[in-house]
Amino acid sequence: MEYDLYQIKLLLWAILGLQLLFVLLNVACRILGCSQESSPNYRGLLDRGEFEKILAHTKKRLASHPNDLDALYFHAKALQSSGLPLSARPFIERLGKNDPLLAQAAQEWIAAIDQSDKGYS
Repeated sequence: MEYDLYQIKLLLWAILGLQLLFVLLNVACRILGCSQESSPNYRGLLDRGEFEKILAHTKKRLASHPNDLDALYFHAKALQSSGLPLSARPFIERLGKNDPLLAQAAQEWIAAIDQSDKGYS
């Protein structure tokens, strides 16, 4: 009986130690940012003309965060820069709807796309 109590105490201390280790590792991971995915330098990719990389990253980001202003903006810029301005239009509209401060700029951007589309027709 006494040996059984000793084993139970030992197991409880082991569980407590594992829980404490887990908490400390979790705190260290949050401080070091090991679980966060860093976003690429969209401006640098845009300047180098790597539109496919921007579209891939922003598409992935928008799937999990549909209102991310940076992802919406750079997705639209990449589409427009790669020659697909009409495909960029829905992303520009979402950009204007998600941030009232950008609404006017988004409307002007859409008007410029519409004007250039009329010029090509």
